[in-house]
Amino acid sequence: MITLQLNQIKEISQIIANGEVVALPTDTIYGLVCKFDDDKAINKIYQIKKRDYSKEMPILVASWEKAKSIGIISDQLQSFLINNFSAGKVTVIVLKQPSLNTSYWINKKTIAIRVSASHFIQKLIKLTGPLVATSCNLSNEQPINDYHNIKLPNLRYRVAGEILTNKPSTIFNSFNDKIIR
Repeated sequence: MITLQLNQIKEISQIIANGEVVALPTDTIYGLVCKFDDDKAINKIYQIKKRDYSKEMPILVASWEKAKSIGIISDQLQSFLINNFSAGKVTVIVLKQPSLNTSYWINKKTIAIRVSASHFIQKLIKLTGPLVATSCNLSNEQPINDYHNIKLPNLRYRVAGEILTNKPSTIFNSFNDKIIR
């Protein structure tokens, strides 16, 4: 497994652009990420994690304004999210934009979106665009919080760094204004 450093952001963004999956520190845990519109890379995440395909994955974006290009977010919802949650603290479930129609997203009606608070993730998203992200662990096992503990088969790249917090984000369902977690 190749270990990259946070300051190698251009190399990391190129690896992601080339359709690879990368383990890296996020707001809450170590995550597996890939481009949100790369069906082959998304499939790699499912294979690496041995994740059930019925379990969807959230998308990390740089801002709620940018999130509007992939999810249907009203100005009222955007204001609510900005006024009630710090970046990185909430994942919101919304209708997906009809234009989001790659194979993975074509039959889905909703998506989960989180604005990352990590400066590293923010810079990375500016280079790659939105990222699909999920915990860096085999399904049904504990999340990993230290890159030294990442030993997933078929994962080629990891980034050394630290997560911002050890607490999962709040999940907010915008359809009924309820907090799921």
